[in-house]
Amino acid sequence: MIEEQISIPLKNSNEALKLLGVGDKNAKKLKRKFGVRLSIEDNELLIKGNTVNTEIIKVRLKEVIKKLRNDMDMHSNIVETILMGDNNNSSFEVNSEKVEPKSIGQSQLIDKILKDPLVLVTGPAGTGKTFLTVACACKLLEEGSIERIILCRPVVEAGESLGFLPGDIDSKVFPYFRPLHDSLVKLLGFPATKRMFDSGVIEMAPLAYMRGRTLENSFLILDEAQNTTIAQMKMFLTRMGKGSKTVVTGDPSQCDLPKNKISGLTHSLNILSKIDNIGVIGLKGADMVRHPLVGKIDKAFGAEC
Repeated sequence: MIEEQISIPLKNSNEALKLLGVGDKNAKKLKRKFGVRLSIEDNELLIKGNTVNTEIIKVRLKEVIKKLRNDMDMHSNIVETILMGDNNNSSFEVNSEKVEPKSIGQSQLIDKILKDPLVLVTGPAGTGKTFLTVACACKLLEEGSIERIILCRPVVEAGESLGFLPGDIDSKVFPYFRPLHDSLVKLLGFPATKRMFDSGVIEMAPLAYMRGRTLENSFLILDEAQNTTIAQMKMFLTRMGKGSKTVVTGDPSQCDLPKNKISGLTHSLNILSKIDNIGVIGLKGADMVRHPLVGKIDKAFGAEC
């Protein structure tokens, strides 16, 4: 396991005392639970540990520091609760696989998906938007709240039409659906995932094949929605029938549409965000759970691509 060190500047020794706890209580608990070590050097808080856990604790520490700077008298129990993640009640299990949000944003995403019938989710690569959406769908399927999961993506992203790709329709579209399929396999295992596809409980549907359908008691997922046109987005959103839930995910900064085309995702965010029972959440770099370099790479490219 790769170990790394992250430093966070502090204003004064009072912040350090609040963060570490009396007798370094918080630091000791974090080391036991996450294998992450905290120390103070020259008014800098140093976090050492494996890549994933270090990133998780960094996000929590920054949240506590922000709260402390607004209320230095914040009770030590609140500090400990945030650092240990005990304020996070959004975790659940799917097929004995623990699904636990790694940031405040991810926790809010789960809450919105389980509460609202339509959720629009944006965020850069690695923020967990696709995996957590699939996990919520599997949870509701397992509970019997829905009967089917419909996976949808725009499949013409690089100027190629499906007719020029080899194989039958499943072979043609599968590469586009691989991230969704991998999430299902991680949660359900390969045999169960295959059975559900074979029985139609889970379905892969290219966006163009959704026209004219009304889907009841289903969980509809539209992934990579930044590559839909306004007309395609309207068509997809109006497929939702009685007892269904729809989640749309995408990254507006990664749009592959021609320059003169407005993204259906961007348009939807502008016109739907004020409507009741439509949840909108934007995940950010702080919600990333991939290698920390992913966030730096994404930021470096910025709006160029």
